[in-house]
Amino acid sequence: KDEILIASHNERTVIMSEEFLESPEARPFHKQNVTYAQLYGLADQITHKLLNQGYKICKYVPFGEMEIMIPYLLRRANETKDMLGSVHIQAQLIKHELRHRLH
Repeated sequence: KDEILIASHNERTVIMSEEFLESPEARPFHKQNVTYAQLYGLADQITHKLLNQGYKICKYVPFGEMEIMIPYLLRRANETKDMLGSVHIQAQLIKHELRHRLH
């Protein structure tokens, strides 16, 4: 059984990977054989979308020695600048969910 792990919290990358997985070239991979890995606390709106579409999700928390972790986290923070634009989307989704649950 072939399995694939896609590690990304970038929405464009996730969309491109979904398009690939729906293509004829990706026949050996079925949703139950695909897992998306993301940093804990990032891209929750993407996480929920993927879960609703039947993909497995793995959230991870990096840890280790400071000399290794600080450069790693700085790289992730730099990559996350693009994601900050999606913060308003997350806020809207939270408001929508709260309204839904309160009514």
